[in-house]
Amino acid sequence: MSIGRKMYRTIDLIRSTMIVVFFSVIIVSCFTDVLFRYLPWLRSLGWTEEILRYLNVWIVLLGASVAVKRKAHLPLLYFLRFFRPEHRGWIGRVVNVTILVFLAIFVVYGTHKTLENIQQEVQAFSLSIAWFYMAIPVGSLYMFIDFLLILIYGEHPFYEAPMEE
Repeated sequence: MSIGRKMYRTIDLIRSTMIVVFFSVIIVSCFTDVLFRYLPWLRSLGWTEEILRYLNVWIVLLGASVAVKRKAHLPLLYFLRFFRPEHRGWIGRVVNVTILVFLAIFVVYGTHKTLENIQQEVQAFSLSIAWFYMAIPVGSLYMFIDFLLILIYGEHPFYEAPMEE
C-alpha cells in the first residue's frame, strides 16, 4: 500500500470517527435533555441546545466532505448536457478549480476567525468557541483534499463504490 493511500485512509478514518462521535454525543445529550425536561424531579440541562447546534455544524461540514468523496453532491450533469461533449471535460475542471479556490478561502479565513475568537467562551460552560469555529477550516480542508484528488485523477482515487447485490 502506498504512503499516499495510507495517509488518506488515516485522515478518512479520523473524519469518519469524528462524525460518529459527534453524532453519538448529539443523540445522548438530546435524549438526556428530553428525559430531564419531562421528569418532575429533574431540571432541563441548559447547555444541550448550544452544543447540539455547534456539533451539527461539524457533522454537516464533515459529512459534506464525505459526500465529495462518494460523488453524492448534486452533479452538474444536468447543466453539462447543454454543452458539446468535447467541452464538458474542461468545463468540469474549471468548476473544480473554482470550488478549490473557494475552499482555500474558507480554510484561510476560517482559520483566521478561529484564532480571532480563541478567547471567547461558549455561554453554557467554560469552553472556547474556537473549537466550534474550527469546523469551517477543517471541513473545508477535507473537501479541498477530496476535490484536489478528483481534479488530479479525474475521479476520486480512494473511493470504493459499495458492492451491488
